[in-house]
Amino acid sequence: MNEGDRFIVGVNGTDEWLGKDNQIAAWQDGSWMFYMPQEGWLCWVEDENLLLVWNGNDWGSAGTGGIATTNPTSLVGVNATADLTNRLSVNSPATLLNHEGSDHQLKVNKNTETDTASLLFQTGFSGRAEMGLTGDENFHLKVSGDGNTFHDVIKIDQNTGLVSLPQRTAFAASDFPDTLAGQDIANYSHVIFNNGNSFNPISGKFTAPRSGIYMLFWAFLSLGDSASSVDLIVNNNLYIRIGREFQDNSWEGFSGSTLLFLNENDQAWLRTAFGIAHAGLQNGFRGCWLG
Repeated sequence: MNEGDRFIVGVNGTDEWLGKDNQIAAWQDGSWMFYMPQEGWLCWVEDENLLLVWNGNDWGSAGTGGIATTNPTSLVGVNATADLTNRLSVNSPATLLNHEGSDHQLKVNKNTETDTASLLFQTGFSGRAEMGLTGDENFHLKVSGDGNTFHDVIKIDQNTGLVSLPQRTAFAASDFPDTLAGQDIANYSHVIFNNGNSFNPISGKFTAPRSGIYMLFWAFLSLGDSASSVDLIVNNNLYIRIGREFQDNSWEGFSGSTLLFLNENDQAWLRTAFGIAHAGLQNGFRGCWLG
């Protein structure tokens, strides 16, 4: 201890500082001297680079009436330099926002419906994932591979709470433009939905946007007194053939479905193997990615 060293005694002082809370302890002539602060006393805390003032009850930050606050302040940097965009900047291994006895909320508020209120996760200051109200009032979860183009992964409707998966591949189409015979490829004039735009109704071909397991379903309508069958073709190879024997020149329908693994950019389509498939809304080709 050096002659003239001074300290503010903390709460619950011990030993020679017992009962001297908030007083000034000064080392003088080989012993401690204590001084009761008077309202308005200023104290420079060298270890913390902080100017304190005694307000009559507590030590607080000078310039704020002795109340320990920085309200308001324009910039705050914790082990970092804040700027006009990032007015609060923190460099640390972790950041703790704790409760004060019960609940705790973190609020991110935006000005108008078309603005953004979100949490952005970055690598090297380039965005990779974002969640929040991005441009509307629905909740979005987005990802990006380059920090510029973001893809919606999950969208939750603000009014209904319904969850949609914008990147989930699914399609449904019906009705041939013309009657099919021989080995005609089935194309479709009516697209019910085409999430991901992986189905081409003109060519009748579905192109897998990613590797995974897919569910495909198809239905055909035929008129005749003999057999008709339809092939599912994958990359120009026969995958499965389904048909039916007809009698009494009657209208009959038949359908098929399958689970299959497709690699990215594999193509699947339907074609007649033999017999005739007639145009109509009863005909259809549907599919979806399962995972």
